[in-house]
Amino acid sequence: MLLAILRYYCFSYARPNSQAWEEALAAAEKAFGSELGGVIATGMMRSFKAMRHARKSCFEFANPFCACCRGHLRSDERRMIGIISAVRSGNRCSVQSEALILCEGFDPQPMLHEIERLAQHLPGAKLARRRMVFR
Repeated sequence: MLLAILRYYCFSYARPNSQAWEEALAAAEKAFGSELGGVIATGMMRSFKAMRHARKSCFEFANPFCACCRGHLRSDERRMIGIISAVRSGNRCSVQSEALILCEGFDPQPMLHEIERLAQHLPGAKLARRRMVFR
């Protein structure tokens, strides 16, 4: 579900008139409930926005409105979802290396901070006790 939410935000940035961010909110509420859904949708948007500010090139994503396209996972999407998964499981090594690649060598810390905030609200998260700091 996080991938679908991410894709709606990406589409909304690529085509602002689509207002696909509304679909992101609706998908999050459907999957996580009305209260938690809004928190998770906002957390995903903040994480994506922090990543966008860190990197210079475009984030490649599959069109969430195309049945054929959304069946394919892009490498940028895989990295973003992989980072969220690694934060949830407390795998610090994977988080830092993947974040550095996703942010193209630029400071991934703002993105990691937002992902940690998001992960606190995801069901079944086993967060690390210490904040993940890139060194």
